[in-house]
Amino acid sequence: MPFVEISTIKPHDNVEPLQIRVIRKWIPHENRQELCYLIVDNHGDAIEAIADLHYQSHFESRITLHSCYTITDYLSDTAKSSMNVVLHTTCIRLGL
Repeated sequence: MPFVEISTIKPHDNVEPLQIRVIRKWIPHENRQELCYLIVDNHGDAIEAIADLHYQSHFESRITLHSCYTITDYLSDTAKSSMNVVLHTTCIRLGL
């Protein structure tokens, strides 16, 4: 199975599997409706992954910081223009 590199992901791309490591987790102060993760691939490229805070217990029961995963179910979206964590034009949205 081929894996996409984070550096090639663009907003509204078709979903392709990602192999990633979860580096950081937080809830933004300006928007308490999201649970955010900083993820990197094996090339060292980073992107922000966002999930709805209503599903916090679901994601926290499945995602451990500094662990590696294959992600196959996400949407690519335009990154927020304020409070960017990484210099990437895209973020990914995680769902159930």
